[in-house]
Amino acid sequence: MKQTGFILFLVIASFNAKAQSPLNKQRYADSLIQLSKNASANTTKAKSSFLLSELYLKTDTVVSAQYLKEGLNYSKGNKFMEAVSLFYKALAITKSNPKLAEQMFLKADDALGSYKNKEAFLIRSMCWNRYATLQKLKGDTKAYIDMMLNKSIPLATQSGNMAFIGKDYFDMAMGFKNLSHFTEAETYLKKSISILKNTNAPHYLALAYHVISENYTMLGKAKEAKASLDSMEVLLKPYPQSEMWLDYYAG
Repeated sequence: MKQTGFILFLVIASFNAKAQSPLNKQRYADSLIQLSKNASANTTKAKSSFLLSELYLKTDTVVSAQYLKEGLNYSKGNKFMEAVSLFYKALAITKSNPKLAEQMFLKADDALGSYKNKEAFLIRSMCWNRYATLQKLKGDTKAYIDMMLNKSIPLATQSGNMAFIGKDYFDMAMGFKNLSHFTEAETYLKKSISILKNTNAPHYLALAYHVISENYTMLGKAKEAKASLDSMEVLLKPYPQSEMWLDYYAG
């Protein structure tokens, strides 16, 4: 089961609802379901269940809640996984109770603080990414950018998960884009893309190409905007059923 680590913690995180699914969602879900069924270790079962809970959070809350429950059951008696579970419990209530979710993200970060392994650093980075996103939703984009820069990105870097590092830089860019700071957004989008090109995270990369195309348009760079959409098209061609084609055709 050593090969499962990348699958389990190449995390689907805080893009918009469309971007929270991999380009082949069904194949990804099937692989996690099989992993959960066939794994002998409860830790692996818990991780795959948590990722399934996150995967279905936007589309089927009943299924999502069932997988969350399974993940919590598999985590019992394992202090590290019980700490990890706080993140997924917070994730499940982000919309219904954002204030409590904020508290739980910080609690998860604190509970994982004594662990110095890459998984702990990654989950802590995710906690700060989500906590920061909640600040942005409250209108405090500057706090969001500060937390991404000084909390989430350093922890992601310690984790060594290049896909999530690339995603964090994408999220930084979105903060600047929301403030209409398009030049700064371009800088971080380019950094995100340069990282994501060297990872197996086509869903993140496709979104980054789409957003940088929008950003180039705002900067009056029509040639670069078209080139970015062309790159997105090439990336999406193996996935004709991907929802991200809607973003592509929207331009």
